[in-house]
Amino acid sequence: MGYLVTAVSEQRERRKAGVLGFGQRVKLNELVVFTMQFATLIEAGISIVSCLETLAEQAENPLLKETLADIKTEVERGGTLSDALAKHPKIFSDLYISLVRSGETGGQLDQVLSRLGTQLDKEHELRQKVKAAFTYPVAVGVLAFGIVTFLLIFVVPVFARVYGERDVKLPLPTLVLMGVSNFFVHYWYVIFLGIIFLIWVYRIVSRSKTARPYIDRIKLKIPLFGKLSRKVAIGQFVSTLGALVSGGVPLLEALTVAGRAANNIVILEAIEQVSASITEGESFADPLQATGEFPPMVSRMIAVGEESGNLDEMLTRISQFYERDVEYTVRHLTTLLEPVLTISLGLVVGFIVISMYLPIFTLVKVIRE
Repeated sequence: MGYLVTAVSEQRERRKAGVLGFGQRVKLNELVVFTMQFATLIEAGISIVSCLETLAEQAENPLLKETLADIKTEVERGGTLSDALAKHPKIFSDLYISLVRSGETGGQLDQVLSRLGTQLDKEHELRQKVKAAFTYPVAVGVLAFGIVTFLLIFVVPVFARVYGERDVKLPLPTLVLMGVSNFFVHYWYVIFLGIIFLIWVYRIVSRSKTARPYIDRIKLKIPLFGKLSRKVAIGQFVSTLGALVSGGVPLLEALTVAGRAANNIVILEAIEQVSASITEGESFADPLQATGEFPPMVSRMIAVGEESGNLDEMLTRISQFYERDVEYTVRHLTTLLEPVLTISLGLVVGFIVISMYLPIFTLVKVIRE
């Protein structure tokens, strides 16, 4: 290249942020802000390398800062932006990489990044709404567990000692409660380790290629929550597919990426069947309906989009419908869960109180005698 080498030194890999920040990750809202800023800088005519350098300096997240510096180095070496992003799959999804690649190919990187930022922003907003809706039920559940644990560890043993000193004959509910209380007091660590073990087993099993389809199918059939899981998965698939088709990504490639974005093996396998049918010359809507995993409304609207040549617009409408439907379903579920949790807590506490006071009648007789 015509350069005169004056010094050569080994460059160490930048991995300090990952080591120091155990479990550190780039949050979705940080990725949204980065994408929007990237689109604005590209639209202003600034080179990709300069954009990445500027954004790396502004990034507050050490992991994102380090990642952008690595991407900048890859681009400076002659690599494409999409290939550089693909080396960081834990931060940039298949959707992100596919859209950036299509933007590079079509010379519309600024528009694609802007559309991508909007897509990620909608996804982040939906996640926040779901989290906010379930905050109250989770809080009630944690409070209920705390109250019951307190009663079993500190209150029930006091009654047990009193009844033991008086040699009172205890009814069955009281004996059961005291047995549970004794287990909590003396073997609390078993419960703690058991919960951790179950979580660990679930994470291992859920990542297994053999067990994952069964787990995902169960998720779709759980009472109340099954419908929500299906709507979220289909909504994510349609939203991702719409963004990819609008960005100029070929349909078969878009289906592969969008199928993975659904985060459900059952939906992904259905999409793979659809892709195989399209490869053989069939339309999109008919094999989609034949899978039995999608509501008729989805396949009908897609059929209209195919016939009119506005598939991307129709996918956007379906995505908007599912966003509203998921919000309604979440509100409906929380409305049902609130009284159920309250009544359940009342029943458990009531059982504890009644079980503790039942022997009092016998104790009174013993004292009188």
